[in-house]
Amino acid sequence: MSHHDCLHAEGRLRHGERIYSPNRALELVYQEDGNLVLYRRKDLHPLWASQTHGKRSNEVIMQGDGNLVMYDHGHPIWASNTHGQHGAILRLQNDGNLVIYNSRGGACWSTNTHGQCPEHEQDVLHPGEKLLPGHSIHSQSGNAQLIMQTDGNLVLYCTRDGNPVWASNTHGRHVREVIMQSDGNLVIYDTHGAAIWASNTHGQQGGVLKVQDDGNLCIYRHGTCNWASGTHGSC
Repeated sequence: MSHHDCLHAEGRLRHGERIYSPNRALELVYQEDGNLVLYRRKDLHPLWASQTHGKRSNEVIMQGDGNLVMYDHGHPIWASNTHGQHGAILRLQNDGNLVIYNSRGGACWSTNTHGQCPEHEQDVLHPGEKLLPGHSIHSQSGNAQLIMQTDGNLVLYCTRDGNPVWASNTHGRHVREVIMQSDGNLVIYDTHGAAIWASNTHGQQGGVLKVQDDGNLCIYRHGTCNWASGTHGSC
């Protein structure tokens, strides 16, 4: 189960549940190992964690008194120590910061991770950048998501309804990565190093892959789209 970008008073997360930033570039996950972790989704780099892995717990609650608390069947094992801020909400922001705001709009706790997820970098793959299985990039508004799935398929989704609008049709293959090569070619490689799919745009040095808000996936060079998924208007 996923939530939007915030937890209101008495909102809670159970194992495997998460909240996303509005642009879908970040996620806060309450992991099965008991750790609450903030990830940048482009590379699954952890920006912050509660350091509670290995500890028994069953839920995280944004309490009505303003305190964010992790419990093990009624026993607190971690807290933000923000009690006394009645009506506070937990919000995951596009800038990479996880913040508890009080009812007056003042920040009373944060992970201090602002600036660690530049918005202008979350919708593109530059030359040499890659997505490993499970990694994803998103359009600036979060309307569209490109994910290198663990089943080997590279899929473009419209996030408002979760429907796939384009795919590489490489599911069932053992994929190592998809890389935006310096020669302008977008290539999916399997675990043996063999290319199993490509955009066939080699010779376009400096090309950049971009996920657009209109639902189109494009490879741009000098402002010209040299390859597209043909899905504009789908999101």
